[in-house]
Amino acid sequence: ARDGFRGELVERILEDSEKTIWVSTATGVWRLRNGAWELLGPAHGLPIRAASALFVDRENRLWIGTAEGVFRQSVNSDTFRKIVSSLSPVKAISDDARGSLWGTDSQRTLSPVANASRTGRWSRETFGAANDVIRDRYANLGIGTSGGGVLRLAPAAAGEGYEEPQQITQKEGLAGDSIRALFEDREGNIWIGMAGGVTRLTERKVTSFAEGETVSALSTTSV
Repeated sequence: ARDGFRGELVERILEDSEKTIWVSTATGVWRLRNGAWELLGPAHGLPIRAASALFVDRENRLWIGTAEGVFRQSVNSDTFRKIVSSLSPVKAISDDARGSLWGTDSQRTLSPVANASRTGRWSRETFGAANDVIRDRYANLGIGTSGGGVLRLAPAAAGEGYEEPQQITQKEGLAGDSIRALFEDREGNIWIGMAGGVTRLTERKVTSFAEGETVSALSTTSV
């Protein structure tokens, strides 16, 4: 490309606190800094392979999910080191209220990435592979699966861990059950992108923009 970027099939885009743009693609991780694009590779501790997940933790370190596992940026450095090995690409990473990190991939709906061990794993035979995970303002984890709709994990009333997942699917008004993206806006609404369109979950209703319909309310305030 004329500007130097040659990535294919962009998965995610992230801007860090230093205004650097990070892009995960089918050919690896690209960085836009001071107007110049750069493909990161072995010199930075990263493989030149497909990358998906991008996440900045509370210490302002970048985490990258690739086809070889999860890599974490070293403090005050441009280099990365592998934290978790994986047999399948890690699609998304998010933290929980305690600062533990969780990831989604095509094998496990949710699995620990760092400082996490008490929340169970759910196989794709149960809920399907997963493409995205977020933490909402109520400390719930929302998981977008590849065919099982959205899972909502509420923190356990006592102790560590989470309650059993609440599953939200087309039966509750989603535009589709194959979820690609999750986003929480400033009002606390959860926006869900999927093959069937876009759905917005609010405190009182589910709105499917693919069908233009408003269906019955959910009993929960968020996913």
